[in-house]
Amino acid sequence: MSTKPLIFIDDDSEELLVMKEMATAIYFPNTVMTFNQPELAIEYLRYLKVPPLFILSDVNMPKINGWELRARTMDINPVVRNTPFIFLSTSRTAGEVLRAEKLHAWGYYQKPDSLTGIEELLYSIMASLKEDLHTSLDNATT
Repeated sequence: MSTKPLIFIDDDSEELLVMKEMATAIYFPNTVMTFNQPELAIEYLRYLKVPPLFILSDVNMPKINGWELRARTMDINPVVRNTPFIFLSTSRTAGEVLRAEKLHAWGYYQKPDSLTGIEELLYSIMASLKEDLHTSLDNATT
């Protein structure tokens, strides 16, 4: 059983609550941390001792947007530097996906508009992370 926390950052508190409930149901007893202010997430990540399983962040937020947040997380704490960072936004353009790739983001997803869509997205992310982890481990042993 992993002890890595999940981190969700979005200025919409209702969406955070739904994502937290879904993630808790999917990912079992792990800590699910939610932040509706990116600056609070930065402070939390600065002193984190265990790398998160992933960080899922909205792109469009006041004060600090998702792009700036990602740039800051890359330099904030060595424990967090290589954590999969996933962007979530209401829009998805080729330019945004390219920008996410330049920031070494693990993924860029369009926000689902239903509870079922959120649940499916979280399942998809978890399955992809698990597959990536197994691939990395297989490559390390060959």
